[in-house]
Amino acid sequence: MHGLYDGVARALFAAWQAYALAHGGPRLLWLYLGTEVAFGVMQLLPWVRRRTRPVTGGPSVGWARQTVVDRTEEQT
Repeated sequence: MHGLYDGVARALFAAWQAYALAHGGPRLLWLYLGTEVAFGVMQLLPWVRRRTRPVTGGPSVGWARQTVVDRTEEQT
């Protein structure tokens, strides 16, 4: 969940940097903008994949979800 929040914060910060560049900000800002966008994409990509993946009946978040499903089935 923290990765999602940080990814959204990076997107907002990158938008602010793009705004600054559009209004005459220093060229060095391009380096930071590229870095923020790259890290933001890396942080948000797993969330986008999980939201757009079709439901197949299997675990949706890896081994942690599978463990919870197994324990629930054992209890019933």
